[in-house]
Amino acid sequence: ALVFGATTAPNGTLIAFVSRFAAADWTKKLPPVCLLSYDQGQTWSEPRPLDTTATVGDVSLTFDAVFVSADQIFAVFMGGAPTYCDGPHSLYVSSDNGESFERRSVLPFDHDYYYVTAGLLDNGDIIVYSYPYVPGGDNHGKIDEYNMPYVTSADEGRTWSEVKTTHFAQAIRNPQLSRKIGDLYFLHGRSGQHSQDPKNLVLYASSDGIHWDEGRILHRKSGKA
Repeated sequence: ALVFGATTAPNGTLIAFVSRFAAADWTKKLPPVCLLSYDQGQTWSEPRPLDTTATVGDVSLTFDAVFVSADQIFAVFMGGAPTYCDGPHSLYVSSDNGESFERRSVLPFDHDYYYVTAGLLDNGDIIVYSYPYVPGGDNHGKIDEYNMPYVTSADEGRTWSEVKTTHFAQAIRNPQLSRKIGDLYFLHGRSGQHSQDPKNLVLYASSDGIHWDEGRILHRKSGKA
């Protein structure tokens, strides 16, 4: 079991989102659960199902895709039990400080996507980025790591735009989006897995959360890592 996301509810409750695996090969075994803390992390509740009606094929894994807006907690999950997720992307929302969650919508990403990050834009729209994955064999040249798919929602995740892409000059894999800090959003991750200069830690900045600068390498890979 691994905590892949955590947030603070509007009333101060801490919520940890736990994904559950069969072994160290990243195969998802069971749907995720939530742990709640009412005392700033000193003690935690028993595990609570995110969705009692969902299978691991419906919902299994989130990454940096949890945020709070007004009195609601938003979390985007991928579904699928194999090593890489082949199920839907779903938005779960809580209006009671994490005591319960309900699935609000399914995002229009195709299956065979992996990694997800989400946040709020200045105009109040939700934005969700993902990563197209081609399963099986040598994926070199089959994944466009320079143009990342995203969708937006203007109605708190009830409906979604068509899938669009935006450019990352030094590629991106496992994107993680920040809230806006000053005048800028930040997004970091690996500089791709199959790009021209892969596996470095890269950071991008944007004034609108959609159009990104040329990026900068924060740490360059060493050896085969």
